[in-house]
Amino acid sequence: MSQLVLRRHADREGIRLPLRMKGFPGLTIVGLVLLALIFAVGFSADASRVQLFSTFALIAGIALACALGARFTRRSSGAARRQHGR
Repeated sequence: MSQLVLRRHADREGIRLPLRMKGFPGLTIVGLVLLALIFAVGFSADASRVQLFSTFALIAGIALACALGARFTRRSSGAARRQHGR
């Protein structure tokens, strides 16, 4: 979705992108449809549904750990700067 929205925004604003995807927007839409089909098939069977939900939970856990880690490193680096008078 971001490729679709941001590329259209860049084209509208006249921004020249250094790397442009060929076949836009057709390939982007095909990719979104394929991704939707993968999710639809994944949620249709009980065994794969559990696996998909587990994957979503794992991704959410990793994202939370990254956010907390970034927050912790910002605090500790800020405290170190204050301690050294920077």
